[in-house]
Amino acid sequence: MAFEMSTESLRKHCRKLNLYSSRLDLNDILHLQCKGITKIQGLEEFTGLTTLYLESNAISDIEGLEPVVKLTSLYIAKNFLSRTTGLGILVNLQVSFRHGRRDGKRGRGCRPPSRARAITRRTDSFRLALVT
Repeated sequence: MAFEMSTESLRKHCRKLNLYSSRLDLNDILHLQCKGITKIQGLEEFTGLTTLYLESNAISDIEGLEPVVKLTSLYIAKNFLSRTTGLGILVNLQVSFRHGRRDGKRGRGCRPPSRARAITRRTDSFRLALVT
């Protein structure tokens, strides 16, 4: 069963991980890898979020990140991305498509972030880091 990203489900997830669950704006890092997420939503109260891990899900469009204006790092490898629009307002953002493929084809199982070599280029008003 896929994880539905809503404010209440994210609050429960934070409580389970011993993060701030009564004041979601105090969380600066959120790990949501391998949850079966299909749509990014419910982040309205996460205004202090700087790092978001969404690797190994089923996300096709990057949208719903408008509330997290302080976001600097987005890890979104191993998803089914068809478009990368909607990132322009996040001027400090670095996006990581590491562990390879933007086409969503699966590789190894879900595991914590590891070291990788980054290739950074300037695109529009944000930095897009393609990591291999």
